Amino acid sequence: MLSAKLDFNADVTHSWWDRLLNDKETMERWLCKLWRTEFNGIADNIEATQKYAIAGSLEDRIFRKTGADEERHALVLWDLLRERGITPVREEQPESIYWKHVNGIIADIHSCAAVFAVGEELAARRFAVIQADKRTPSDIKYFLDVATKDEEYHAKAFENIASEPAMVAAIKRHYEAIDMMLGVRPS
Repeated sequence: MLSAKLDFNADVTHSWWDRLLNDKETMERWLCKLWRTEFNGIADNIEATQKYAIAGSLEDRIFRKTGADEERHALVLWDLLRERGITPVREEQPESIYWKHVNGIIADIHSCAAVFAVGEELAARRFAVIQADKRTPSDIKYFLDVATKDEEYHAKAFENIASEPAMVAAIKRHYEAIDMMLGVRPS
C-alpha cells in the first residue's frame, strides 16, 4: 500500500496552511495555482492514456476517469475563485524541480501510473489535513469534500496499474526531489 511506503509530514502542511490562512494574497495565489494544477490534470491524463494505454483497456478507462475528475475539480475551483472575485489566468507554470525529477522515470504505463500515484497520494493527504482544520473556509472545504475522496481513489487505482519496480523508483525519485529542493547533495 502506497500510504505505508510514502512518508508524509502533516506538521509541514499544518505550518504552511497556518501561513495561508493569515495571508489573503498568498491564499489566492495558491487557489489559482491549484486550479491550474487541476485544469492541467485533464490534459495530463488524456496525454498519458493516449501515449501508454491500449484504447478501451482498464488502464485507459482509469486515466480517462481521472481526467474527468480533474475537470470536475477545476470547475468547482473556478466557481470558488469567481465567487471570491478572482479570475484565474491559465498561464503555463514552469515545471517544478520536484516534478521534473519525479517525471523523469516515466517510460511506460507502469512508471507513468507510479508517478501519478505518488502525486495523487500526496494531494489526498494534504487535502485531508486542510479539510480537518476547523479554520478552513467553507468554500475550500466544499472543494475538498469533492476532491479528497477522488484523490484517494486515483492514488489507489494508479498504484494498482503500476509495477512494484516502478513504484519503488517513483518513491525513490520523490525523496531525491525533496532533497534537491532542500539543497541536500546526493551521497
